[in-house]
Amino acid sequence: MLKYKAEIYGKTFRQISRWYPSSKTCSNCGYYYQGLKYEKKWKCPQCAMIHDRDINAGKNILKQGLIDLIDETMNLWDRGDSTVILLSWESISP
Repeated sequence: MLKYKAEIYGKTFRQISRWYPSSKTCSNCGYYYQGLKYEKKWKCPQCAMIHDRDINAGKNILKQGLIDLIDETMNLWDRGDSTVILLSWESISP
């Protein structure tokens, strides 16, 4: 449904791996917290930032989507593709 809606409104849609640990990765410092089970909030042992599990996951999903989009763009350039892709915040924001 999200992909369909993105196409209607001219937005870019990227799906990340379902196994990406978005809830367990600190969106501030990148620390991977293996001990996270079912807690709604958790404190990063490395940077001491307190995370709401869902908001943290959303930030990490956005970051990973942007990384994947940039990697895809760089792969086009590595193959010598002459297509120019212009990225702007408006083209990737919801």
